[in-house]
Amino acid sequence: MTESIFLLYFYTRSGHLNCYSMASEKEKSMIHIDYQATGGAKSQDDHVDIRLVKKAQGFLGRGAREEILRILDSALRLQAGEIAQRLVTPQSLHAVGQQAALEAIKLYRTGQKENFREFALIYTRQAMVLARNSMSVPDPHAPRPELPPRQF
Repeated sequence: MTESIFLLYFYTRSGHLNCYSMASEKEKSMIHIDYQATGGAKSQDDHVDIRLVKKAQGFLGRGAREEILRILDSALRLQAGEIAQRLVTPQSLHAVGQQAALEAIKLYRTGQKENFREFALIYTRQAMVLARNSMSVPDPHAPRPELPPRQF
């Protein structure tokens, strides 16, 4: 059984925390956590305007959808890092979160009690948790690999 060393580096200039798993060069993965996204006060950059959502729901709303993904990207990265819990790679969950955000654009209706950002983050969190559970838990009905016979 290999032991892995987990190191944290905090860069004061950018305010970012980078995590490295130093088990081996193959297993090294970097998780970029943007702690400015977790700030208590929400900045205007985090707000998704309802007009942008309506434009993204339209047939020619590709640019608006990309803009919404850009706005939600830091929050999606943070959610992916939290949900991964060392069971799966946060990068794979981030990709799932981006797809779920695009689906949330289609499902969101004007006049809902929560704003689009809240709705999208709830929807992406559910999708990430389902993806993590399906990736990390082996299928009980899958055939087991053949083990070599024991030799005494």
